Amino acid sequence: MLKKIILGWVALALLPGWLGLATAAGPSASDLVRQMRAHGFVGPVDAAAALEQAVAAEPQPAPASVYGALAALHIAADDAAGVARDLAVLRTRDCAGCAAWAVLREAQWAVRRQDKAAASALLPRVAALATAADPDIQQMSWFLQAVIADQQSDQTRAIAMALRALRLAEASGNLAEQARVLNTLTLVSTNRRDLERAEAWAEEGYALAERIGFVYVMAYLRANQARLYGLRDDHVREGQALRDVMRITSTHAGLADLRLINSVNLAEFHLKAQRYPEAEAAAQDAVDQAIRQNKTTMHGVAMVALGNAQLHTRPGQAIATLEAAVASLGRHGGTNWQLGAYEALAAGYERQGHLRLALDTLHRLANLKDELQARDRDRALAEAQARFQAERKDREIERLSLDNA
Repeated sequence: MLKKIILGWVALALLPGWLGLATAAGPSASDLVRQMRAHGFVGPVDAAAALEQAVAAEPQPAPASVYGALAALHIAADDAAGVARDLAVLRTRDCAGCAAWAVLREAQWAVRRQDKAAASALLPRVAALATAADPDIQQMSWFLQAVIADQQSDQTRAIAMALRALRLAEASGNLAEQARVLNTLTLVSTNRRDLERAEAWAEEGYALAERIGFVYVMAYLRANQARLYGLRDDHVREGQALRDVMRITSTHAGLADLRLINSVNLAEFHLKAQRYPEAEAAAQDAVDQAIRQNKTTMHGVAMVALGNAQLHTRPGQAIATLEAAVASLGRHGGTNWQLGAYEALAAGYERQGHLRLALDTLHRLANLKDELQARDRDRALAEAQARFQAERKDREIERLSLDNA
């Protein structure tokens, strides 16, 4: 059975129409960024399009904060081309804050892609911005330090950094960023299995996101609550949260990536409850979403869930589905996702009486585990070194702040 897919960033509140205002005579790009601070956005694709339109309509180049916000939207939309354009502008323009936002958004993009090596390499430059004059740059520095620390499995450090980011967002009145940080605190607390605190963060964050109309973060918070309820064996609330995420992602445009992840998690939820037709339907939705979004890894993950369901609904099709999942997930080298595919395929062979094939698959599974463990040891050493350097940099920044005071 696949592990639940984790999301590091329901009564729906209505967003106050700032996307519609962007197409009428009125708000400038800077106005839209201020609206984003107050209300967030529904889906990043539409929000990015509205902000791009406002930027193009202005005779003067937009300030760094606008291009920084545009890059954040393209990152949330998983738009690699858009991110590349934004980073190029921030790196080449001679404006206050442009270089800082280029570093921050480059690190955020690495986190979004789950490129731990790139994020760790950028960490010293991100941490150096914690004393920037711009409070928004300071806040994003602490936020990204928290997220990178969580990626490195240092949840204690991540929570300390996220709390600093939260205080800065409160001090500057950035309501949307407060909701985003509360979502991160929910995720990090869940990762360290502090489930009561995680639930409290989630409730606070959801209430705030709902009040201001930040639908994007509402959806992610609800998805993280589903994971939290699953860990507490509260399957009634887990199922309700998963269905809420499906409803919100189906109702609002620009949330297809979250719908894909949630469909896989919903399929796994139904598999655990032995509701196999429901599991197959959710997994098929995930496969279809992955194809439309051209996400090859998630396509393989969804195929494993689909094959597991088909073992009970359409046994004749299940083996072909699982074999295709193994091949897809191994196309670019062995991954932890491929372990789940091998386990499912071996179980499928055994269930259908193909014992020799099941044994061969288990051997391949064992070999892949050894390979991944060796790779993980090397990665853990590199991350430990990066964490040590980051902690030393924190001490230097603190000393410098005291000296300046």
